[in-house]
Amino acid sequence: MYFTETAAAGFITTADDLAKFNQAVLKNEQGNYIGSNILSNQLIANMIQAQPHTGGRWSMSYVVDSENNSLGFAGFNRGWTSLTRSVTDKNIGYVILNNSSVGGVNNEIDQLLLSVIKGS
Repeated sequence: MYFTETAAAGFITTADDLAKFNQAVLKNEQGNYIGSNILSNQLIANMIQAQPHTGGRWSMSYVVDSENNSLGFAGFNRGWTSLTRSVTDKNIGYVILNNSSVGGVNNEIDQLLLSVIKGS
């Protein structure tokens, strides 16, 4: 399906690039953000910090899930859904993409993956 919208539906990327975006907020063996080869550590730290007046829920670039120590976001439109999550305390991330308009499926997959990663 092709969209003429230039906002959310106009954003086109690959699963690999979306995964790289998620990896950017994870840390390497030296304790630097993986994305620091493109953006400074300080800029990434600012990008992921919960912003005022959001109830601790939103950063400049991600949805903040402080309960699960993770960052991510979800998207959907007619014919597709997506969900990404970077679990910062476990230093792992994932991307879920499907060609369905049923967003609940991604949420169930997300909760399954998160429970395995968190060991609960």
